[in-house]
Formats: sequence, structure tokens, C-alpha cells
Amino acid sequence: MTIESGKGKAPNSLNSPIYIEYDNYLKLIANYLPDPLHLNADFVSFLRDNDSLLDEFADQFVMTLPSPRSEYYLQQFDKVMSDVMKHLTFVEETLGYFPVTIEAFILQEFKLAHLSVTFLQLVFNLVMLLLFMISVLLIYSLLMLSMESKSFDLGVMRMVGLSKMNVMLLIVLQSVMFVIPSIICGFIVSFGLLQGIKLYAESMMHMDFDAIPGLSSILQALFLSTLIPLCSSIFPIQVVLDRNLNDALDIQRSKT
Repeated sequence: MTIESGKGKAPNSLNSPIYIEYDNYLKLIANYLPDPLHLNADFVSFLRDNDSLLDEFADQFVMTLPSPRSEYYLQQFDKVMSDVMKHLTFVEETLGYFPVTIEAFILQEFKLAHLSVTFLQLVFNLVMLLLFMISVLLIYSLLMLSMESKSFDLGVMRMVGLSKMNVMLLIVLQSVMFVIPSIICGFIVSFGLLQGIKLYAESMMHMDFDAIPGLSSILQALFLSTLIPLCSSIFPIQVVLDRNLNDALDIQRSKT
């Protein structure tokens, strides 16, 4: 069987490598021996009965990672390097005192893509920071409009004994109410996208992975979702608490 690409199993310098089943190679050769070897029945029987004979003459072999191999690759590049080299070290020690040279062609491919992945991670972090700032500004604007429209109500509540701490809690809870629908929608969309990506990976790349966000991803999302309303509430709280009670109760003067 001729394969045009090495698929990471052989160096790219090899043009059209031919792969033959190792255990059946001698049996195949035994059927096509040249003259006068095919006339020697003992020699033909020897080749057919000793399937592991070639093991003594192999100068190289290809090793694969334990199944499922996708668990090794779906990690940070440094972690992939560490796990693969640990497995290669185990193989080298198992071979004993024989002088061997181990090459990991898959890691060479990973190194080429490592810079691209690092750049994409940087771009993703910048986009996440930009979206974070936009979310803070948007909720801040909504809170300021809400505080201006409810200035009289807040003034009455402060007049009847509502403490500053309760005012702060009221504003923070209102900002959290803006974020809760986005959290729910975000998790629903992320689960849907991950399921779609998993189906594509299974059908096109024959790669299986867990399509559920990890605990660290969920905690990071919840942390950012909590930080956004807290940051958005700082200036509205300051505006409400710094406003004079008489100005807050004056419904004749515009607050904008």
C-alpha cells in the first residue's frame, strides 16, 4: 500500500513510502523466492513459521502514544512536550543497553505550529479584554440612566433610613441582574458550539475529546461575570452617595 504523505509516521523527506505488514512480510516473501531458494522446502517453511524473525534485524520502529492519543495533544504545548518526552524516555529505558536514537516527528510539527497558537492566544486575550471593557461601559451606562430616573425613589429611601451600605447593595444587585441573562445565554451557546466542534472533529479528523467546559473555564467565566457588574457599579454608587438629599428629592430640577 502506497501512501503519499507520511502522516507524521515517517520523515517528510521520504517520497511515497511503502508500508507493509511486518508480521506477514516473510510469509509473502516465501511465496516469491528466486531460484534456487524456492526449491528448498526447509527454508520456505522456516520463513513461514518464524513471524518474529525480522524483529532481530529491525534498525528502526515507529511508536505511537497510548490510546486515546488525543488526550496528549489537547493540552498546552509545554505539557505536550513533557508527556511525550516522558513516554519516549520510558521506551528508551525499556530497550535496555542498546544504542538507540529516538526522534519525535510529531513534536517537530507541533513546534512549527506553536508560534501560531501563541499568537492566536494573544489575539484571543486582547479580544476578551476588549469585550470586558465594552461590557463594563455598557452596564455603566444602563446603571447611570437607571439611577437618574430613580433619583427621587433613592432619595426617599435614604430619607426614611436606608443606609449607604444598602444603597450600594441595591445598585450592585441591579447591575448583576443585567449580567445573569448573558451568563445563561453564554453557557448555552458554548455548550452548543462545543458539541458542533466535537462532531466536526470526529467526522473530519477522527479526534474525540470531551465537549464539556472544564472546571477552570467555568470558574474563569463566573469570575469575569462577577467582576463586570462590580466594576460597572463603582461610579454609579459614587454619584448616588455624593448627591445631596435635597437635590435628589427635587423633582422640578432636571437631574441630567
